[in-house]
Amino acid sequence: MQPSNTSSSSQQSNMTVDEAYSKLKKVSTQPANADDKAGFVISNKGYGQKAEGAPTISIYMEPLCPGCASVNRQLDQTLVKLMNAGQLNIDLHFLNFQDNKSSDNYSNRAFNGAIYIAEHDDDPHHLMSYLSNIYAEDFQPGELSNYEPVSNAKLEKQAVKAGVSEDVAAAALDPPHLGGIDHQQHNCIQFRGERHRAGARAFGARRQQCATVVGIDVNAPGVQARLQAGAGGA
Repeated sequence: MQPSNTSSSSQQSNMTVDEAYSKLKKVSTQPANADDKAGFVISNKGYGQKAEGAPTISIYMEPLCPGCASVNRQLDQTLVKLMNAGQLNIDLHFLNFQDNKSSDNYSNRAFNGAIYIAEHDDDPHHLMSYLSNIYAEDFQPGELSNYEPVSNAKLEKQAVKAGVSEDVAAAALDPPHLGGIDHQQHNCIQFRGERHRAGARAFGARRQQCATVVGIDVNAPGVQARLQAGAGGA
């Protein structure tokens, strides 16, 4: 996916949240496990089902974003612990706004792989582990002049390490799929592009309500108390 031109970017930034989501809904082919807000909701029941009575925390993330990585390292284990206990639902949104800070479309490739995993691996723990793996201090690449190319093979290795089968991991990071040759995967890339524009705009609109600028809304009803309880019991 190529960066948008200036005129297109300006038009996107002027869209309201409702306009962005309305445009998102018009995308012809969407990942089956994504909801109408382009998020992947996971719980102790799996994909697309919420634990009854539990609050939902929405996380907007980007694979090159240092702040996103920091939050993941600090909170991921607690979030998964609460999710496993049926005390929290997690709503994942994959963004790619730092893709141009790499030399090889790293953001697109890393999170296109995440979408493929979400669609072809029934265990959300594998997806969460993949995200933690690529956010690890000894793996996440730098930005711009500090960026060093990351091969698809290295991303595939992190997926397998997370518990994803070798076949699914290989398909998730397969160059023909990433290049848009495969119709299903190509539409996942297009959808993720639409998701970036809608998700980023939606996050911007509620940024003042979030505890961190990387997009975790910990002020959602019941979330803060459960996070504090989970951290205390970790």
